Amino acid sequence: MSGLRPGTTAVAGLGLIGGSVALALERAGFGPVYGIDPDEQTRLKAEQAGIKVHAGPGPFLAGCQLLVLACPPAEADSVLREVAGQLPPRAVVTDVYSVKASTSGLVPPADIYYVPSHPMAGTERSGFAAASPDLFAGRPWAITAHPDTPPLAVAAVADLVAAVGARPVFVAPDVHDRIVAYTSHLPYLVALALAATVAEAAENTPGLTQLIGPGFLDTTRLAASPPSLGCEFFRYNQSLLLEAADDFLQEFARWIARFGPGDTGQNAFETAIPPAAEAVRAFRLSLPGTTAREGGRWKAGQ
Repeated sequence: MSGLRPGTTAVAGLGLIGGSVALALERAGFGPVYGIDPDEQTRLKAEQAGIKVHAGPGPFLAGCQLLVLACPPAEADSVLREVAGQLPPRAVVTDVYSVKASTSGLVPPADIYYVPSHPMAGTERSGFAAASPDLFAGRPWAITAHPDTPPLAVAAVADLVAAVGARPVFVAPDVHDRIVAYTSHLPYLVALALAATVAEAAENTPGLTQLIGPGFLDTTRLAASPPSLGCEFFRYNQSLLLEAADDFLQEFARWIARFGPGDTGQNAFETAIPPAAEAVRAFRLSLPGTTAREGGRWKAGQ
C-alpha cells in the first residue's frame, strides 16, 4: 500500500468531522468515498453532497484500504468489530477522537493495522450540515501510532491528512492527551464557566445582554459546542483535564491577587498587564499557522 487510491476510503460516522473528511477527500479526487451512517437524514444530506452512503457495513468494504472511525467514541469498539471482518487484509483503520486513551481498548484483527489520530479542527456546530471540506485546511492533525506499527500504515494516514489539507504531527498517545488537556479541553471548560458566570449575572443585571460584543462571543464560542463533546473530555481525560484546570486556577488567582486590596491600584495594572499582553501576543504569533492580527482578530496562515 503506497498511498490512498480512488475508491479505497470509508468513513464511519458522518457528523461534523467525519462528514468533513469525506467531503475533503471527495474534493481531492480520492473518490468514490464511502460514508457509513445509521441516520437516514444524514445519509440523504451526504448523498446530495456527492458521497456514496450506506446505513452499515457491506460488501463495498472489501475494496477499502482505509477506514476512518468518526462515530461517537463509545460506539467505536462495536463498529470496529462489525466492519473488521469485511475489510481486506492489511487495511488501515484510523480515528478522529480527541482523547487517545479512549481508543486504548480498540483491538482490530491481527491483519488490520490501527493508527490512531486526531484532527485539531472543529466548530461549535455539529452534524453533516455543519461539515466543510475546508475544515482541516492548515490545521495540525496528530498521528499517535504505536512504535511497532508498519511504516506504510502510518504513511497511509499521513496521506489522508495531507489530502484533506492538514499537516501531520507525530506524537505519542500519552503526550497527546496531556497536550490537548491544556490546548483543547481546558479552553472548553473555561468558556463554559465564563458563559455560565455571565448568564447568571444577566438574571440580576437588566440590560446586560444588550451590551454583549464580539469579545464575549468569541471567548465563549466553545461553550456552544455539543454537550457530548465536553462529556467526552471528562470521561476519557479527566485526570489530565483537572490537572490543567488546577494550573489555570492558580494562575488566575495570582492575577487577582496582584490587583486586590493593598496593591497600588492603577500602577499595578500598568506594571503587570502590558508585559503579559506582549508575551501572549508573541506566544500566539509563534504558533504554527498564526501569522497576523488584523482588525482585532487573529488570522490563520494559509
